[in-house]
Amino acid sequence: MFAKKRSTVHEVRGHTARRGGGGVTRNDIGCGIVGCSLCASAVCGERGPCVVPTSLIIIPDTNVVLHNMNALEDAQIQNIVFLSTVVSEVQNRNKGIYARLQRLLGEERKQCYVFSNDRHEQTHCMVEREETPNDYNDRCIRVAARWYGRHVSLAFPASPPSVALISHDKLLRQAFVTATEEVATPNLSCVTLREFVEKAISTQSDLLEKIQYEQPAGMKESSKVGALFQQHVAGGALLMGINNGTYLRGKLRVSETNCFFGEIRGQWEGHNFSRVLLPGRSNLNRAIHGDIVAVELLPVSSWRGPKDAKPLDENATEAAAVAGGYMPVGRVVGITSMERRPFCGSIDVEELTRLTASEGKISGAVSVLFQPKDNRIPRIRISTRDLEYLKDKRLSVVIDDWPEYNSFPVGHYVEVLGTIGDKDTEAKVILLENDVPHYDFSEAVYDCLPKGQWSVSKDELERRLDLRDLCVVSVDPLGCRDIDDALHCRVVNENHLEVGVHIADVTHFLHENTAMDEEAAKRSTSVYLVDRRINMLPQLLTENLCSIVSNEDRYAFSILWEFDEEYNVVRDYFGKNGDSLPCGTLLW
Repeated sequence: MFAKKRSTVHEVRGHTARRGGGGVTRNDIGCGIVGCSLCASAVCGERGPCVVPTSLIIIPDTNVVLHNMNALEDAQIQNIVFLSTVVSEVQNRNKGIYARLQRLLGEERKQCYVFSNDRHEQTHCMVEREETPNDYNDRCIRVAARWYGRHVSLAFPASPPSVALISHDKLLRQAFVTATEEVATPNLSCVTLREFVEKAISTQSDLLEKIQYEQPAGMKESSKVGALFQQHVAGGALLMGINNGTYLRGKLRVSETNCFFGEIRGQWEGHNFSRVLLPGRSNLNRAIHGDIVAVELLPVSSWRGPKDAKPLDENATEAAAVAGGYMPVGRVVGITSMERRPFCGSIDVEELTRLTASEGKISGAVSVLFQPKDNRIPRIRISTRDLEYLKDKRLSVVIDDWPEYNSFPVGHYVEVLGTIGDKDTEAKVILLENDVPHYDFSEAVYDCLPKGQWSVSKDELERRLDLRDLCVVSVDPLGCRDIDDALHCRVVNENHLEVGVHIADVTHFLHENTAMDEEAAKRSTSVYLVDRRINMLPQLLTENLCSIVSNEDRYAFSILWEFDEEYNVVRDYFGKNGDSLPCGTLLW
């Protein structure tokens, strides 16, 4: 075990902070509950206490936030405590969901609070030996939830508020229940989000359709029929098989015309091939495009050869098959990693036709197939009570599970994007399917921008080459607002030509390791659709301060060449090339 070290104690505004092996912990972090007597002098963030003790307090785990943000954003769900462990993990795993979470935390109408469990001295956890990051995060969440249950019991002894940890993870719930029974905390429970909505809101709430299914009851084929797929190899055995070469690991690439035909590529020790084919539903074994999978090679006799090639003999060797142009064929035996985003699409047309023909006007809960826009993704079975409304809509759907006795994965929709064929709806689908960040910039990014009326500084004027007397022309089309490129040409030294290429000096405003720099790195580029543009940088820069418009002073990087009569370069200048020359140019 880790050796205990003597901790260093610091005074923080009259409270105590301790520095341990995992960083500084404090005892003055508040619970965020209104009227808590134990946290009267504690720090509760900018909003202060906003969770009410008269209603059930819920603490969602990471996967609940990642897969059910649409439900958490609903006004019917209040009194949410987000743990800092969860917030950090969401930020690392899905930037889009993290941005929505930040907006949610800023809404006054929502009773949401972020509890810094990783900095509170009673909830901070050290990583144990051989503990995986996932197990560590789960333990941090359980510890913080149990602390909340005990804390509110002490703060409100007459009528302790109920606290519920919301999780769809069976192992986490089992570990939580076992630990809770040991310490006897009657006001503390661990339930799924569906159970919470049915108990606290309504069993008929439309929120139920937008919630991840823990066990998709009523949506799966009967297990009595038998398994359609082979079970995946257990985690420990799978890793051992990969390490000893029994299984080949790679990223699954699926055909754009057939979602049940894929391959993996790589270089594997002991094998003289770089591709393994995975043809058919059974060989893909519930893996989808983008998953990191472990593959077992099928016998050489089942490998695929060139056109008109004879089938291989059962005794054929791998080397002979590869030399003859045969392609290895394998079967997925496990999935080591899956980063499955929400998929855009609509209710399957054939499914709608079938249901309408058999039942006429559809009412009540019904199970339907969802067709993703990405042809590499198989259809997904979802359940809805509002098919009449959803049948002509674009939806965003996440996969919850794919049991071995289901022909298709099961999931739930998280967002209605709009009506099929609508211009704004289809544009949103394009952005989501191509993972283009199109949310608004954060306040931290806007804080990086110049404040007030901007003008050229005296220091920059002295350091830069002043080209404001030149006739500089833009190469951007008429009406363009982000003019970042410009040219000039003039006669110098009697019969020489000077040609200049200028580009807006964005780096004067965009500094390294700032919030704006990090956001620009995520976006990488501005994205242009037919009727809109998704900016890489805030509009103040792209359309104003870094746009080389007429009659305005602007900073630029410039390259100048002087050509003689034979168009040989006799002199050049680069706007940023050392202390001996100006570090940039100034245009007007």
